[in-house]
Amino acid sequence: MDGRAAWWRVGGPRGDGGRGAGSAAVPATVRAAVQAIAVAGLACTVAACDGSDDDVAAPPPPPVAVVDPCPAITSGGATPPVAAPYVCGIQVGVADLEKSVAFYKALGLQETGRLRRTDRDEVVLASPDGTGSHLVLFHHLDAAGRDYRRNPGKVVFYAKDAVAFGAGFARAGGVLSAPPVPYQGTLVGFGRDLDNNLVEIAQSATAVTAYLSAVGLGVSNLEAARTQYLGLGFQQAARLSVSKPDGQGGTTPWYDEYILVSPSRKGASVVLMTYTDGQPRNYTDVPVAVGLRVPDPAAFAQAAGAAGATVVSAPAASAEPVLGGLVTGTARDADGTLLHFHAAP
Repeated sequence: MDGRAAWWRVGGPRGDGGRGAGSAAVPATVRAAVQAIAVAGLACTVAACDGSDDDVAAPPPPPVAVVDPCPAITSGGATPPVAAPYVCGIQVGVADLEKSVAFYKALGLQETGRLRRTDRDEVVLASPDGTGSHLVLFHHLDAAGRDYRRNPGKVVFYAKDAVAFGAGFARAGGVLSAPPVPYQGTLVGFGRDLDNNLVEIAQSATAVTAYLSAVGLGVSNLEAARTQYLGLGFQQAARLSVSKPDGQGGTTPWYDEYILVSPSRKGASVVLMTYTDGQPRNYTDVPVAVGLRVPDPAAFAQAAGAAGATVVSAPAASAEPVLGGLVTGTARDADGTLLHFHAAP
């Protein structure tokens, strides 16, 4: 008797349990298992199964965790409704994302989230006490050669002790090109981070931890840029002409700037900068973007268009799963700097 006959006879209708003369007794548990196999085989035949693993349904992918790309600023308290746009974050492109994250963490910032966007990876950083705007470091996912060292703007940090912050800046790998010195009643210094971004360090008696207090945007036409950003809802706070040491004990012109603030008094200042040192600068296609929270995205898009900005994408609920349906839009200012605006909570 071959094996197929033996299996077929297990659990058969005969009174001996399906075994012939001289056959070994088959336990009831084995008979039940074989019957289950036979039933499964019959079901597969009815369903026209081909016996391959392709018929096994793959488990659904895990849901994408929702991460806010530019969190609303709470500064430790509730977030009241805002009536004007404000800077929730500054996005800075970097050549090595993890090295830059480690650099800014060494300066006291904390990581609050990571996002895989359609074209880039982002890491959101913030001060420990929630003061100031967020620093969002990003790196593009494509293989195109990109120069992340072309930013003509700056990021400005306020610190309780500017000298100590500057020393930590150098220890972390930055270049402290001008250690903090007295300037207009405080201490101000300058350095360059790992991607040559200009970092201004200013001392603030009210700072508890170091925080991002301003974002500098290089612009080709200072007056025209001022007019455009006033049209976006910002207000002028000051105009400065900044000089730098000339190496001979004196100073030489460096750049002029307008400092603009949100009427909501939230978030970092916007500093519009035009260089006056006679050196050529690239003001277009820079690896920087500004994140804004706005009370009415549709109204902001309309104001942006009226101010001469280009609305790249009209505000709508984002299709990116990681954003969780956040209502967002994008515009470009006169120099092409991206402005990502999101509905304020």
